[in-house]
Amino acid sequence: MSSHEAALQRVKEGLTPVELIYVSNLEWPFRAGRTSSNILRISVLDSSFNPPTLAHLALLDAAAPDEGEEYDAKLLLLSVRNADKVLKPSDATYGQRLDMMTLLAQEVDANRPPSNRNVAVAIIDEPVFVRKSTILRSFLDKHLSPLDDSSPPKILQVSLVFLMGLDTVTRLLTPSYYSEPMLPTLRRFLSPQPDEDGSRVVCATRSMSSLGISTTDEDVKAKLELGKEFLESGRIAMIDLPEGMERLSSSEVRHKIAQGDNTWEEMVALPVATYIRENELYRHMIG
Repeated sequence: MSSHEAALQRVKEGLTPVELIYVSNLEWPFRAGRTSSNILRISVLDSSFNPPTLAHLALLDAAAPDEGEEYDAKLLLLSVRNADKVLKPSDATYGQRLDMMTLLAQEVDANRPPSNRNVAVAIIDEPVFVRKSTILRSFLDKHLSPLDDSSPPKILQVSLVFLMGLDTVTRLLTPSYYSEPMLPTLRRFLSPQPDEDGSRVVCATRSMSSLGISTTDEDVKAKLELGKEFLESGRIAMIDLPEGMERLSSSEVRHKIAQGDNTWEEMVALPVATYIRENELYRHMIG
């Protein structure tokens, strides 16, 4: 695959806020046979993808929690600046992750007719979700304008749905991640449009018990209690994944590879496994 270094450099230097690395159709986030709806629902899977796992794929394949239908478009998003993770020498480079993300995006579309293929891969230089939402919304406003061939152009309402695991949701509900008071910031992020951002969060788990919430897990319970108003309003929603998927982790894949345990291959999509083997990734773990 071609190098992504130029795009990565532009984002890191602040020349562009977001760079699209891959789109499965040239009119993304529109797709063929678009409806007359003025609401464009885009699911955003924002992760380190180090590497992408079958849990990521299951999240991308999950239907919207309220309508039970597919999203209009899907986005795999990689931040080149993470709030609490430092790139290690043994990690996949950002370019390698983008290669694997593209393979995963193609896997999402593998069994779909061309008219239904509507997945993209992008990079952003922002570690905080609430600011990512604002940056993405601004980027999409500019990106959508030349793609809308209706006359007069439609006024589209873009609804961003961030797909997360429980660990990410608990970080979202951690006050220390914010430079401003958390709850007012989250209200702007999660409250409905047109007055606020109108974003939503979907947390994947099989059940509340598999969230890891128990009488001894006080930290998780406390974090979810902080987000109670958003859980009750449905702005943070829970969905089920196939059994075992919510327990798959990129860190476990890396650990198994370093230990020579080939069962890691069962935890990632076949094209991703092939890429990891061919590029000899994660064989020498540090720390």
